[in-house]
Amino acid sequence: MPASDHDTGRRQIFRLIGKQAIQTVTQVAGVATAVSQMPTNAAAGLMGLGLGNPRQNAEGMGAGPAPLRPAGPAPSTANAPYRSPYRVDGDVLYLVDQRRLPEVLEEQACRRGSDIAFYLRAAAARGGPLMAQLAAYGLAMTARESADRSALQRDSELRRVTRAIALSRPGSRMLDWSL
Repeated sequence: MPASDHDTGRRQIFRLIGKQAIQTVTQVAGVATAVSQMPTNAAAGLMGLGLGNPRQNAEGMGAGPAPLRPAGPAPSTANAPYRSPYRVDGDVLYLVDQRRLPEVLEEQACRRGSDIAFYLRAAAARGGPLMAQLAAYGLAMTARESADRSALQRDSELRRVTRAIALSRPGSRMLDWSL
């Protein structure tokens, strides 16, 4: 067999494999995009998961590391199709600790802006839009907490907390924008 025939056959096989790989990646990306744009309950139904109950969701995913064990206060909207990464109850913001997911659903209680800065620094919350919202809440909590102080003390405290939140995740543009 001449060497030129052998190279042509190899090239055709690798082209076919490459074409099939690109088609597969394109299909997977298309499905992932479609699922991400679906309402949460439709995506959960497509994946065969129950809604509202983390334990039921974990069982629906098959044998995993461990079933979800809710820790801390119960969410106020237990049967909602979407679970927010935080909730506000009175003067306290409860933040879902994303470091512990999916094994444990744990909420961290934030009572002041410095708590928000701490949990952002510890990477308990991820994602620019979420961090921006938490920063806004942190500044509002600080303003509320220092309302009875003098204007100079309020200004000083707000600047301190703003700096602490900004330095908690220095590369986040959304965080800087919100501050």
